[in-house]
Amino acid sequence: MRKTYLVPLSALLFQIIPPFLIYVLSWAIYSDQGFVPHSLNRFLSLSLLLFSSSVSLFLGNYGSYLLLIKENKIVDLLMILLCCVPALLAGSFYLHALLVFMAIV
Repeated sequence: MRKTYLVPLSALLFQIIPPFLIYVLSWAIYSDQGFVPHSLNRFLSLSLLLFSSSVSLFLGNYGSYLLLIKENKIVDLLMILLCCVPALLAGSFYLHALLVFMAIV
């Protein structure tokens, strides 16, 4: 599979990772067996949101760019709609959550 289709698919598949990491982080901090001190809660949460938003936005934008410079527009537009748009929406959601938590928490 060429890089042109690999980047949009990885942008879509990456969207499985942030909810899993958020669950693991909350378990590590708030469970009875939690091994992460509460003082690191804010730093780790903001770092996770920053990582998730930057990777999602990068993969979504780069995948869209790679698909738009090709010749086969019908398949590429479908790939953009199915793979890159969800990554861009999730990246903007994580960035919004990061900015809200930086202001409120």
